[in-house]
Amino acid sequence: MKLLIGGSPCTHWSIAQTKNRETEASGIGWELFRNYVIARDKYKPDYFLYENNKSMSPAIRTQITAELGVAPVLINSALVSAQNRQRLYWAGKRNQDGAYSQVRVEQPEDRGILLRDILLHIYHKLVIFVGL
Repeated sequence: MKLLIGGSPCTHWSIAQTKNRETEASGIGWELFRNYVIARDKYKPDYFLYENNKSMSPAIRTQITAELGVAPVLINSALVSAQNRQRLYWAGKRNQDGAYSQVRVEQPEDRGILLRDILLHIYHKLVIFVGL
């Protein structure tokens, strides 16, 4: 396998979770993350990319970093979309010995995309589709 891309649901780790937010590397959120690790270890991809929310607790972030063997990079989706969404990305490359090393992930260029740009694009596609 060349590339494994994924991320476990962030519901359990997000600060938006007002009840029963997980702040330690245990619970359903952690079990979902472990499934990603199981897939990576089973299929041994040349590269992997794991994504999740920035608002997870430091304890969980530290444990994910330890499990994946690479450090996260913070990227705000607002640079490439109309959504202000800060996410963490762990990217690794498999070495000859089977361990993973860090892949350099550069910040994307700010494309200046606004919600109105997307709505205008959709509107124009609808006009073409409906034939107005």
